[in-house]
Amino acid sequence: MSEHRLKGVIKATPECFVVQELFGPQTTPVPLHTETSIMGFNPASPITLFHLVKKGVSSDDAMREVAKQLNVWLRDISNHGMKDKYAYTAQRIGVRGAFRPQFAHPDIVLRQVGSLRSKLALSGHKGNRFTILVLSDATTIDIKKLNEFRNVFGQQRFGTPRGYEVGKMLLEGRFVEAFDIESNNGSRSRIQRIRSRSNSWEELFFGSEFVRESEFRIMQWQSYLWNTLVNQLENAPDRLPVWSPQERSVYEHLWNPKVLDPVALRLLYGYTRRTVIRPKNISAERMHAGWEIRFDIPPGAYATVALSQIFELSEHRFS
Repeated sequence: MSEHRLKGVIKATPECFVVQELFGPQTTPVPLHTETSIMGFNPASPITLFHLVKKGVSSDDAMREVAKQLNVWLRDISNHGMKDKYAYTAQRIGVRGAFRPQFAHPDIVLRQVGSLRSKLALSGHKGNRFTILVLSDATTIDIKKLNEFRNVFGQQRFGTPRGYEVGKMLLEGRFVEAFDIESNNGSRSRIQRIRSRSNSWEELFFGSEFVRESEFRIMQWQSYLWNTLVNQLENAPDRLPVWSPQERSVYEHLWNPKVLDPVALRLLYGYTRRTVIRPKNISAERMHAGWEIRFDIPPGAYATVALSQIFELSEHRFS
């Protein structure tokens, strides 16, 4: 019988789910700036460093808005990773080259803070600080349950139904099946529009218009395989690799493809991942509507997975 967990609701408003990227030797959180400030491009700085603060906006949409208003290519914007749409988030981004020094958006704040020698690397930050209000009737909680948890990918990694299956099909070169699933998801009209302009399946999935989505689908498949593997292991090692051709023997009992598409493989990231997370700076405070819980976790770990050690979570997302 599974252990009873308290009921908890998260993400009632953006301010109920605050994420601040941590950086530098002192693991400093990116401030939650409230006003945009842009000084302009310095030719001596090849990459300009900004702090990006957003409320209720996806990272993809925020980056597109920054690219549009600063009049730069989306590929010239780097970051340490995506931040939740249904949240109030602060992170660093780098912009390569000259840019237009103006930006205004009701839900995005952009603040120029310095320069960089090279672009920001995915998961190159120290971690993320979470301040989360969990709406709950619970009068007491066992905060010690946050001390350690299995580092599975959270549900928000997978998003749309069967999205991770698209990644599998792309790697296997099963493009018609991948298209059928995508056509039944939220991207239906967009992918059909791109398909009408494409001369081949490869151009559709790996051309500039859809390649970011394809890359993410492949990452979702890697994540699905990793979750399945780590949940099967009673005594997992400290780190395990995600699936890649070099690590296929670790996963052959779960997935052992005979043929792999060479173009899809170029979108693949191979890396190892911690199997257990031990958050730092844990605290909890009883509030009128529930519990405000704070903790720091490394890049790639999921706050919702941490909280699920205490609560049976549901989301009441704002519109």
